[in-house]
Amino acid sequence: MLGDQRPANKINSKLSEISAIQVVDEMMDNIAHNSASDRRMPTYYFDIEDDSRLQRDDTGVVCENEEAVRRTAVEALPDIASDGFSDAGGHTIAILVRNEEGHYVFRAAMTLTADWLR
Repeated sequence: MLGDQRPANKINSKLSEISAIQVVDEMMDNIAHNSASDRRMPTYYFDIEDDSRLQRDDTGVVCENEEAVRRTAVEALPDIASDGFSDAGGHTIAILVRNEEGHYVFRAAMTLTADWLR
């Protein structure tokens, strides 16, 4: 009778081993999936304030970290400011950055002046 139980025990043992491997594989897949979703980079919205007007950004930019948010805003300022620049005195333009929750988290501003030196 022992001879009959050994193959059955071996089969049950192998099935248990396979089941354990499948459980571990599923756990690893879940961990990998959760880690990937935890690492999802957030989207930030770069609103443009031109003197008293506010132009909201509805598209947003995905930024890896706060430094990327700062760099994106600061590098965009000169182009935006020169496009809207008028020769009448000073001109202030700002980029207000919102996070995904809609809270402002960063502001970069630039004031351009153009005056004749007579």
